[in-house]
Amino acid sequence: MLNRIFLVSVLLLLQYCNVFNKSDNDSNTKNFALVALLASRTTAGTVCTGLNSDGSEYTGTGCTASTLYSSFSAIPSYISYTRGTAQLYSTNGHYYRAVKTPAGGINWVQAKKLAESVGGYLATVTSRAEMNFIYDLVKNDSGYWFTWGSTHDYNTSGPFLGGYQPYTETSATTGWKWVSGETFDTTSFNFWYQDGYAYDLTTKPDNQPNDATGGNQNVTALGEAPNQYTTYATQNGYTVTAGSQGDYSSFSGGGVPFAGDFPHTIGSYGADTSTNGSCYGFIIEYDSAPTDN
Repeated sequence: MLNRIFLVSVLLLLQYCNVFNKSDNDSNTKNFALVALLASRTTAGTVCTGLNSDGSEYTGTGCTASTLYSSFSAIPSYISYTRGTAQLYSTNGHYYRAVKTPAGGINWVQAKKLAESVGGYLATVTSRAEMNFIYDLVKNDSGYWFTWGSTHDYNTSGPFLGGYQPYTETSATTGWKWVSGETFDTTSFNFWYQDGYAYDLTTKPDNQPNDATGGNQNVTALGEAPNQYTTYATQNGYTVTAGSQGDYSSFSGGGVPFAGDFPHTIGSYGADTSTNGSCYGFIIEYDSAPTDN
């Protein structure tokens, strides 16, 4: 009922503002698409699936917002986590800390809040060397990697990064931002996972970002692709080979040193991982030596 009231209100507002101009069919189409998008983000009684332009959760009308934790000590005891040692990346002088949640329980907006509570932010990536450094923090620990089921060819996905897409975007590839405010420019290096890269063990299309859930894959995390340690790869006798983007066979641990797009709600405590997946950690970046060791 709340959704219907909200949708009618938006339609009336658009009509009042004279945006439905009968002489501009293109504008009409775009406006109706935006109304439909807004309605899809405000389903009463469900989790909130969109993000605002500042990376906060878009609560819409009637959706249930994520519970944010003001500090690590505020995380409930039933959610397990381990904070790794912050490591210096000498190229930019920043420090990076991997946080592991081996059973899930923390989604992207919760991870964002926790990173900010200790003076950092979810990691941004501006070069291939920086991505490799971040990947090295987690590649040898399977506890950071969630393996999807057979419907996803046992792809693995890793810790959250700081990229996100506001709910007003209608294309999978546009409008991405970094929580740090830096320009989201990944054209100079292969940030997103693409078909044909090393570790590509399946024949189905898997170019990232692909927004495969129809509008809700709005944040970045390491992944997604099978690797030689997954059940899928082992059972089918795959080996790691050089892909079209170069030889990354040196990355012999879990996951891949690329990024995919995922719903910000994965990792939420109590969520159905069989259909929605999960996330087992996040990466915090600090501009200077952290004080929360």
